[in-house]
Amino acid sequence: MRFMIIVKARVASDGGEPADGDVLVEMIKFNNSLMSAGVVRWVEALEPSSRGAQVQFAAGQRTVISGPFPTELIAGFWIIEVSSRKQAVEWACRVPLVDGLIELREAVFQILPVTYDEGFERPG
Repeated sequence: MRFMIIVKARVASDGGEPADGDVLVEMIKFNNSLMSAGVVRWVEALEPSSRGAQVQFAAGQRTVISGPFPTELIAGFWIIEVSSRKQAVEWACRVPLVDGLIELREAVFQILPVTYDEGFERPG
C-alpha cells in the first residue's frame, strides 16, 4: 500500500521563512529512518506558493492563477510504501514537527511507471 504523507505549510514557511536548523536536522534523521526501513519511495520539499500557479477549470474554460495562495498550502511530501494504514499512520506520527499539520492519503493506483528506464523520457 502506498501513502502520501503531506506536510501542510504554515503562513511563515510558505512566505519563504527558512526552517529552524534543529528542525532540518530532525527531518534529515526522519528521512534516513524511512530510507533505512526501506519504505520511502519519494520525498520532496516544495517552493512557496508565491512561485506556483493554480489552474481553475470551470464550464470548459481554464484560468491560470499565480500564487501566493491563501489556503491549502503544502510544504512537502513523502510517498511511502507500507503493508497497512496503521503503519502509515505510525510513520506520519513520527514526522518531527513541533507545530503543524500532516495529512495522510492512500494512493488508489499507480498510473505511470516509477522508473524512466522503460522508454519513457525524464520530464524537463
